[in-house]
Amino acid sequence: MLVIEILLLSCIIIFLYHQKEVFGLALVFILIGSNQFFQTLLSSNLYVQIFNDYYYSPGSVVLFSSSIFTILLIYIKEGVHSTRTLIYGILISNITLTLLSFITSYTINSESTFSILSIPKEIFEIDMQIFIIGTITLFVDSFLIIIIFEFVLLKVKNIKIFLAILVSIISVLYFDLVIFSFFSFWGNEGFEVFFIGNLIGKSIAGVLYSLMLYAYLVYIDQSSYLKKLEISKDVKDIFSIVTYRERYEFLKKEKDHIEEMKNSLIESNKNKDKFFSIISHDLKSPFHAILSFLNLTQANFDSMSRDNVKKNLALIQKSFTNAFDLLNNLLDWSRIQMDRVQFNPTPFCINDLIDKCINNLSYNAENKNISVLFHSSENYHVFADLDMINSVISNLLSNAIKFTNTGGMIIISIGYRDKATFVKVQDNGMGIEKEVIDKLFRLDTVYTSYGTNKESGTGLGLILSEEFIKKNNGNIFVESELGKGSTFTFTLPQFLKDDAVMDE
Repeated sequence: MLVIEILLLSCIIIFLYHQKEVFGLALVFILIGSNQFFQTLLSSNLYVQIFNDYYYSPGSVVLFSSSIFTILLIYIKEGVHSTRTLIYGILISNITLTLLSFITSYTINSESTFSILSIPKEIFEIDMQIFIIGTITLFVDSFLIIIIFEFVLLKVKNIKIFLAILVSIISVLYFDLVIFSFFSFWGNEGFEVFFIGNLIGKSIAGVLYSLMLYAYLVYIDQSSYLKKLEISKDVKDIFSIVTYRERYEFLKKEKDHIEEMKNSLIESNKNKDKFFSIISHDLKSPFHAILSFLNLTQANFDSMSRDNVKKNLALIQKSFTNAFDLLNNLLDWSRIQMDRVQFNPTPFCINDLIDKCINNLSYNAENKNISVLFHSSENYHVFADLDMINSVISNLLSNAIKFTNTGGMIIISIGYRDKATFVKVQDNGMGIEKEVIDKLFRLDTVYTSYGTNKESGTGLGLILSEEFIKKNNGNIFVESELGKGSTFTFTLPQFLKDDAVMDE
């Protein structure tokens, strides 16, 4: 019967713990808190015969052992914080329920109390000496099992998981037996009978609970805790082991947090350096060119021909346009870094947006006699931020024009792929070297080059494009061959008209 009780109770505890995703640890804590109270109650009133000549307390052997079993389980799987909560919960529930039992016992024994049923008064009577000794011992035992468990792992080389668990549980149960028996029953008749009976019972309980915990960790939970936990071999004081794992977990989290902050700061510094580099150099250059052409035109205006004035004005316009585009990119990029970009995804026809971008850049294409071809027999709808995608298409088309030779061709195609809408911008221009492709979308190694007509750029356009595409749950890819041209493709979540009808 003793074996059945232990196996049944350990299975219940493991089952309740295994359901923590549904119920949390509350059910386990409530069960063990109740067990501890009944342990105190049964230790005062009930003993069971074992091997004919001896007696054991089921409260101490079965229920108290289950508390130790659960404390070790929670410590191994949940860590110090949850274990400490469980220990405090056991103590509080034990004290509360014992106090209520004392009040009930006092009420039953009072002369003014009348009971229709014959309720044995002993059910509510608790030996206060046993209760106090048991509560103090429990508190000591709870920390002792953690100390022994960690100490065994630290000091014993190549120890098996089962042996570490068994030594911890058995040691605490024997310690509890000695303390509880000597303080509670020393000098009483039959002390030896009760002591040996409880010794046998706790030995059986220790082995069975250790087997159940080992079986759960290795075969059911398949825990890798003992393999993964990096335990320091430099512990000098055994009492420091009590807080070792808590400090280990805390310091590990702090280290990860510091490492994350460090990487964030490094990236932020790179962004800042690049930002100031662009402002001090790239943004300064076009304005310097504008001022130079204006000064030159103003100083020689009377002697300049009409054609020269028009030529200088065209150069000023070109420099101003480059500066304006760069300023827009800088503002967009800075808003992204400060997370101030408004994201307003809506369904729209991307065909119309492509036509609009082609019209806006037609002047650039015509100046280089570049043909921009776009035709689709079907309208494609996407769900994205219109302004962001407008910026992406404009950047890709502008780059294609910039790096395509005079008289070249740009083809824009569109379609569906893997439940997404893709847009492809293909040119037959200069192409990109393989080692450069990896740098196109990285701010720390921003790559810039001059176009076929010496058009300048900062490389921010592609970085912004990738940021915007990712913001809209899409991806961007590039394929290129030096001297044969490049193809930039991005995808966006598709939006079907039928979906809109169903939503309505």
